[in-house]
Amino acid sequence: MKKKAKILIATTNPAKKKYLEWVIEDLDFNIVYLDQLKKKINFKEIGKNFKENAELKASQYSNLFGYLTICSDGGLIIPALGNNWNSLLTHRFAGEKATDLDRVNELLKIMQKYKGHERKIYFQDAIALAQQGRALFSYEARSGPRYLSRSYNPEKFIKGFWVANLIYYPELKKHYTELSKKEKLKIPSSHWRELKKKVEEFIKEKLK
Repeated sequence: MKKKAKILIATTNPAKKKYLEWVIEDLDFNIVYLDQLKKKINFKEIGKNFKENAELKASQYSNLFGYLTICSDGGLIIPALGNNWNSLLTHRFAGEKATDLDRVNELLKIMQKYKGHERKIYFQDAIALAQQGRALFSYEARSGPRYLSRSYNPEKFIKGFWVANLIYYPELKKHYTELSKKEKLKIPSSHWRELKKKVEEFIKEKLK
């Protein structure tokens, strides 16, 4: 019996971990997690965009640990804020030591004066694969429009994917935290489905 290849999911963020698990779930890998490797690494994200950051992180982790590595990087696009918002700093906009709750409350404060379509947002995410310190593949995609709500439900607070606590879907008249698993899969123009498809195509054509 052929031994399954190993792949490192290079994140400790619980939300990103779930997304990346889903991306490769049909590819018959043995998954290795950073938590298992007992070595904490903090890489500086110095890329000019999400794709570059994903490639840099995947390359460095694969070089350090020796596994085929999958990594993602992404952020929030808020058109109404223009140059007053840097999507590359989505996780750090409220400060390096901010908690997910701090980020949610700070974004609510920033967006307080905006109404209706001014509260439209998008998500931009990139995925990269690397081996032996070299990026093999990367792809970047953007979600369809979402909207920022004016409040959140503290009883259903999601850690890791903190922005999810503020997402509202007018077409469903529901917040993200109110959606069933089935409803989440039906959300129009999911960029993660596009990312999954591209990763599967690359691995099946080039690595299997």
